[in-house]
Amino acid sequence: MNTTNDATAQESAELEFKTSFNPKHEWCELIKDIVAMANSGGGRILVGVKDDGSASNADITQLFDADLADIINRICAYTDVNFSAFTISPLHYDGTTVAEISIQSAATLLVFGKSGNYADSQGKQKCAFNPGTLYVRHGPKSEPATTDDLRTIIQRNVDRDRQSLLVNLRQVIEAPANAVLSFVASVSAYDDGTSAASEKVRIVDSLEAKPAILLDPNSTHPYRQKEVVDAISKHFGGRIRFTTNDNHSIRKLHEIKEKRKYCYKPKTGSGQYSDAYVSWVINQIETDGAFLTKIRKASRDSIAADNIRRKATRYV
Repeated sequence: MNTTNDATAQESAELEFKTSFNPKHEWCELIKDIVAMANSGGGRILVGVKDDGSASNADITQLFDADLADIINRICAYTDVNFSAFTISPLHYDGTTVAEISIQSAATLLVFGKSGNYADSQGKQKCAFNPGTLYVRHGPKSEPATTDDLRTIIQRNVDRDRQSLLVNLRQVIEAPANAVLSFVASVSAYDDGTSAASEKVRIVDSLEAKPAILLDPNSTHPYRQKEVVDAISKHFGGRIRFTTNDNHSIRKLHEIKEKRKYCYKPKTGSGQYSDAYVSWVINQIETDGAFLTKIRKASRDSIAADNIRRKATRYV
């Protein structure tokens, strides 16, 4: 179970609170928010949390009991897209358990193809969304997209495709001289000759772990420094201020660049970081409320000591 004790968070484009969930009446509203976040790059919905950020203690067991396939089918019924890039999991929050719906960015824009009509708990007819409408997040609200939103979405997709192209080009550039490029299925191979096509491997420090060939560091270490900062900031929904200076300090003070499971340094270009590194930093911040304060102080002390040494050397 994920854990957070921070009940001071506020709703934003990436974070939505829902006091409760009634599956008889509120599916359309929930689907609207899931779709809007997917179109806006992803986010989280916390069910069982009031608008002020405190736990509502509502009964959300029916949401945990819901079949993900059923939710995917509901989204597809309104958008004609089988969007499945989301998870529902329990989250320890403000002394109780709430439901966390974690939503990733949609590869294909989700546009509603028919009306989201439903009857609320008093029997009053409502409409969550209209056909032909693209919903996005405007701050803490899910609303129809504007022209500026479309420009932002297009630019985000262009940036994503550009990044993918740069990764492929980097693989070619870093290839040894006279190398021959071949296109084959991704596999993991072991010393005993066994292999499994497309099998995922996790990088660990243990020397007792079964060896595997690391085929693509760009897949195992997909984050540049800015993307690390964005991922960590997004996880905390703006509650924690994490900067590139913090990342640089952590890398130096904890010798991250020497730990392959966290950091990979290509022949050209800046360092790349793994999911394990991002998770490690998030865990340090969540388990030690003073972690960033200690890192920043240690960094300042280190810089001050370096300056003193340089001044002393200058007059030797």
